[in-house]
Amino acid sequence: MLLKPHLRLARITDLTAAQLARLGVRGLLLDIDNTLSTHNGQTLTDGLSAWLAQMRAQGVGLMLL
Repeated sequence: MLLKPHLRLARITDLTAAQLARLGVRGLLLDIDNTLSTHNGQTLTDGLSAWLAQMRAQGVGLMLL
């Protein structure tokens, strides 16, 4: 069950470092299109910059694809 989701959220910014820690996750691979921005869009999701900064500050590794 490697690719079965353990958590579903409406927005990426709803995810917290504490939730990741409980799941044993130390880093995220994030796709830009339709996760960090609108589909085929250039505008970042509301609150995304602050969320990224908070994740980095809490030691979550981030890689953008």
